[in-house]
Amino acid sequence: MARWWRAYDGDIKAIERRMREVFEHRRTFGYDRLDTKLFDTKIDFRFSISTVWQEHYSENVSVFIQRMSGVDLREITKVIPLSYVIHSYYMLLESFTRAVLAREAVTGNAGAAVVVLDLDGLNITDFLNPLSAPAKLARLTIKVWSDYFSETLIKAYIINSPAILSVMWQVTKLIMDKKTQSRLTFLDKPSDLLNHLSEKVIPECYGGARRDDSGYADPPETACRRAIRVTPQQYYDIDDLWRRHGFERMPSEITTITIKGKHAFEVIKKCEHDGQSLVWHFTVNGDVEFEVVRLDGNSETVMWPKITLTTLKSPEQGAIVCKRGDYRLRFVNPTNTWIPLKVHYVIELNNV
Repeated sequence: MARWWRAYDGDIKAIERRMREVFEHRRTFGYDRLDTKLFDTKIDFRFSISTVWQEHYSENVSVFIQRMSGVDLREITKVIPLSYVIHSYYMLLESFTRAVLAREAVTGNAGAAVVVLDLDGLNITDFLNPLSAPAKLARLTIKVWSDYFSETLIKAYIINSPAILSVMWQVTKLIMDKKTQSRLTFLDKPSDLLNHLSEKVIPECYGGARRDDSGYADPPETACRRAIRVTPQQYYDIDDLWRRHGFERMPSEITTITIKGKHAFEVIKKCEHDGQSLVWHFTVNGDVEFEVVRLDGNSETVMWPKITLTTLKSPEQGAIVCKRGDYRLRFVNPTNTWIPLKVHYVIELNNV
């Protein structure tokens, strides 16, 4: 609770709202118990990261490694809807929380998590345009860190920056708020990590003693999985999800609506039989808050947790299996701009 208090400067209403949202995410995706497994999807294979099971500590700080070498964010957005990445990022940050709590239980002292982010191989020009797919992906995933885990993940050490420091700071201003910017430390060379963290948690390739010989890391001295390269054969198939839920293909009739700033639009679907699948597809030209709830009298039960997302190279798609009752799919324009948000959607229940 102390971490939430610090994150929101004691604002009880903000704390309650954010805690409720992250707890609903845990419950809906089934990782609300500490013995549940995280990352049951294959999304993490697209990124070069150390194992999410955190066992490496510098005193009371859990240390996670992420490398951008071999990671093409533009191509990744062609095979994965952005929401899949965002939902997985919640789970990754949850693994940091669990690591911190586990360490605190052993030492009795306050803990935290840090990330070592190796930018070698990153195409920095992708981030100079805030409307590019990589910039939007970075901004909306970092928003999860800022909104829910700012006092768990307290520092990101940046190594192998692809541009001079003034350019890097200009990029950070486009994708994160000032508080999150203050958590970044740019290092001149990878071996400078030794000035901040224990040698045992720093990969051998950066001058430390950490390696992973379990078969997970490639090569072991990086302590990170090698990212799977995207091929055109893997580009997102908009019909696949619909076929898996009993449709021949995605329905062709698409509805278009606009949403003014700070307004909501809802689609209500009635499930007549237990076991029906509610399937959705949409594209949107800006940030939108999206969630699915089940109506229970005067109350709502979250069935698909609210996140802020947009659509990049792949459309947004998802599905849930329903029980009899009414379901509300809610789109909210979170911005104050005078330009309305445009959403193109198809939402259907299958026949069982």
